[in-house]
Amino acid sequence: LDKIEVYGDGKGYGILLDGCYRFTAANLTARDMEWQNATDPGSEQIVGIRCTDCLDGLLFNPQAHRLYGQIASATAQPYQTDGITCSGSERLAFFSPRCSYVSEGMDFSGSGINKSLTIVGGRMYKTFSVGYKFTGAHRNHSIVGCIAEACGLNGFTFNAGLAGTDGYTNL
Repeated sequence: LDKIEVYGDGKGYGILLDGCYRFTAANLTARDMEWQNATDPGSEQIVGIRCTDCLDGLLFNPQAHRLYGQIASATAQPYQTDGITCSGSERLAFFSPRCSYVSEGMDFSGSGINKSLTIVGGRMYKTFSVGYKFTGAHRNHSIVGCIAEACGLNGFTFNAGLAGTDGYTNL
């Protein structure tokens, strides 16, 4: 995969990599997406790039920018949106990921255990809540040379485990 760009309205995933094995993806971009709802939906409505149950992948320059939510007639803002998320995946490497104007930049929580993820040279900028989020059970991750700038709550969030997981976190 190379030079894939997704933009426009609506809920859901911009780019979904589901069950991919031994793959390389470069220059994936999700941008300028917006959801609207009468009330707060309480969970993510847009995910720019999602990896689910993937193994042995390289992602170069993945990006997500300007993913917004609008509740009733309020002004649209980067709320209930994830830039890049990953669940149940193993041995993935993200090189130079970039996210801005999203709720959470890189969200590696969810129901599946992620193992041996690598993030090199990432930059999360002006996220509504969190730049990099590692919650739930995780194993053997590497985070090298990453920047979280102007994040609303936390630049980096690490949590050891959730109910129903083995509770170990090795970063």
